[in-house]
Amino acid sequence: MRLLAQGSSGFCSNVPVGILDGLLGKSPLKLVRTADGPRLTDPRTGVSFIAPTEGAEIPAFPESPVSPAFDGGFRLSPYPVEVRLRLVTVTSQPGAPPPEPGAPLPPPPKAGPPLAYDLCLHHADARTDGDPLAGVAQAWQLEEWRVDGAASSIYPLAKPEGAFDMEECHVLVKGSPARATILMKLFSTKGVSPPLWAELNGRMNATLAWGGTPRSPVSATDSFFVDASMKLLPEARSEASRLADELKKAGVEAKAVAEVAANVLRFAYGTDPPDAVLDAEVRGLIPEALLQPIASAPLKQAVTKAFEGRVKTYRDFRGFHVFLEETARAMGWSSQGS
Repeated sequence: MRLLAQGSSGFCSNVPVGILDGLLGKSPLKLVRTADGPRLTDPRTGVSFIAPTEGAEIPAFPESPVSPAFDGGFRLSPYPVEVRLRLVTVTSQPGAPPPEPGAPLPPPPKAGPPLAYDLCLHHADARTDGDPLAGVAQAWQLEEWRVDGAASSIYPLAKPEGAFDMEECHVLVKGSPARATILMKLFSTKGVSPPLWAELNGRMNATLAWGGTPRSPVSATDSFFVDASMKLLPEARSEASRLADELKKAGVEAKAVAEVAANVLRFAYGTDPPDAVLDAEVRGLIPEALLQPIASAPLKQAVTKAFEGRVKTYRDFRGFHVFLEETARAMGWSSQGS
């Protein structure tokens, strides 16, 4: 059965659903537990990804006052994180007014980065206050995900859903007519830190693909700085305490260390998978972007030594941010500026 309806995303879509789907909450998604983790697959498209932890399926749900409709999803057990999926066939440009009576219908939009961007912003606009921003996927990501376009946006929810107060919308588009898979990734900022969200989301994206052979994760690389929950390991915590004492003796202020940590945060939290190695191009940008602004010679030397000796992957890079924040706290810094 195919229903032509005005979807909750605000654009017309021709959505294939079972005759009782949406009434009984039956999800078309398939969950298979593999040696690499729970794999969620949409048989309608072949879109699949491996969840970063164990968890449970969630059924389909119709549109409600606080949530768009979705076809099903997965809830992580260890963390307040929920991934919802919605498949639509895009028949009009997102947000476009309906044609005048008797006027010919405009041609449907083509699958590509501009459509993914428009769909993503249209969804985000309906979910958050203010003006959300969206980023378009790079060419290597489109190739890995096997799509014609992709975009994502992260924002606080205007209407929190229980513990969930943040959402990342991730839109994939493919084919002709264009179909869109909208991934709604909800999480609680009280239970999921920015480094942890980057880790969990990055691991999902590293196995995401639309059709073809399912992607398997690469072997995880242990980090000196953090564990799987992106919390500092004991040795790294001890090293942060030692470095804090060393920098204080050298006359370095805690605020200067906190500023370096904030600078690392701006560079480390992209969409790169946690186990991806920082390539030569990225490492070539670090001296000017990260080290040049540091006025203190002892601090610059310490940051250079730690970065060059400890940071190999993006998990390390994000763990380095956690490490520097802990160093600043050990020197008496707080987010309130004391």
